[in-house]
Amino acid sequence: MDLFHPPSDDTAGAHHDQKTDAALPYADAFATVASLVAQWLLVRKRLESWLFWIVVDVVSIAMYAMKGLFLTSGLYAVFLVMAAAGFLAWRKGMQQIPTA
Repeated sequence: MDLFHPPSDDTAGAHHDQKTDAALPYADAFATVASLVAQWLLVRKRLESWLFWIVVDVVSIAMYAMKGLFLTSGLYAVFLVMAAAGFLAWRKGMQQIPTA
């Protein structure tokens, strides 16, 4: 694994499952890899980045609630609202840009 070849969700999940005592290794690996993809898209100012963040937040809310970490789950609920607002604001902004 290097900077240009990040682990896929499957390999990251398998690593978490075999090498750590993570309670939900595949959900945790999915959230991590999807967050990296979302950030990469966000840096490139792609509207789809917000959809990735929304999915990450929904998965994280469920994952942390299952672990009994309700404050962290609540924090991700706030992130979910922010991601939805970001998506709507960016979509509205993109519709207002005149095309030449």
